[in-house]
Amino acid sequence: MSSAAEFMPAIQADPDDDVPRLIYADWLEDRGDPRGEFIRVQCELADRRTPYFRREELEQRERELLARHDAEWTAPLRGWVNHWKFRRGFVDEVLLTAEAFLAHADALYWTAPATTMRLQFAGPLLRRVLDCPSLRFVQRLDLSGDYLGAEGAKALAEALHLPALRELDLGATGMDAAATAILAQSPNLSRVRWLRLAEPAHSNDLADIVARLQLATPAHVSIAHSLAGSPCLAQLETLDLRNHLVTPSGFLALVDSRHLPSLHTLWMEGNRIDDEALLTAAQSPQLARLHTLGLGGNQLTDRGILALAESPYFSRLKYVNVTGNAISMTTMDSLQARFGGKIRW
Repeated sequence: MSSAAEFMPAIQADPDDDVPRLIYADWLEDRGDPRGEFIRVQCELADRRTPYFRREELEQRERELLARHDAEWTAPLRGWVNHWKFRRGFVDEVLLTAEAFLAHADALYWTAPATTMRLQFAGPLLRRVLDCPSLRFVQRLDLSGDYLGAEGAKALAEALHLPALRELDLGATGMDAAATAILAQSPNLSRVRWLRLAEPAHSNDLADIVARLQLATPAHVSIAHSLAGSPCLAQLETLDLRNHLVTPSGFLALVDSRHLPSLHTLWMEGNRIDDEALLTAAQSPQLARLHTLGLGGNQLTDRGILALAESPYFSRLKYVNVTGNAISMTTMDSLQARFGGKIRW
């Protein structure tokens, strides 16, 4: 091989495989290039089997190499990538505008085999962005903070270049029931394991509360039902629906869904879940899937929380958040007696 560019296709083809990276590191080291050592250091750090005492040494060397060479190694990205992070020897995480991505997609491919991408101001350009073949290696796509709505959901659902997608952040993007229903039926979600649709936390002033309740029409609160009924989410492990006005029936649809066999983490803070929902959920064998459950800021009292705590199915718990609910100290003592320090209140 005669140039660094010849190594990139093999590295891109299997981003999780260290072998092509280490072959490239050999080539660099033969030429006295310190980037070869950097690739080796970060690959060893990424290996969970690397012992702690070795990690301290590697982390020190990683800092030294970056201090000396970061400006050189990231020079092709400066001016249009706003933030980057190295993993396993290469820029693996980037933050940039959608406009910059469209202008420099080819350069990004050859410079940084990024598997994590956060795009800013993507709304009006989303369909053009998703038409770009270089997205086919992206595993984690963050579009949070831009309004996408139903048109954005349709563009994501129809995208042809997301075969590697595993994590999708659509927080604060205006994904209402109509948009979620479109997206939930897309094969592009069939490999997604982490999905965030959370909305920003709302204030507690009276005007805001009234406005939120006025939005709580059946169409709005069926977001959870759309996801619970999707045949495309069999691999989903983590779902974040914070501050979405999810009703008790929506929560129960998620807990009891047979379309979500892999779901183990459910963030439901700031919704409208009540005691009756927990009483019903406590009787569902599907509850046994969950080991992390966020219930803060709902409409819960001792009655519902105790039913959950006493459920024979709620046995895999690693963490549960019940802050912001009307729960007594006696109930908290009961929770801690069963779950110990796994409770946040």
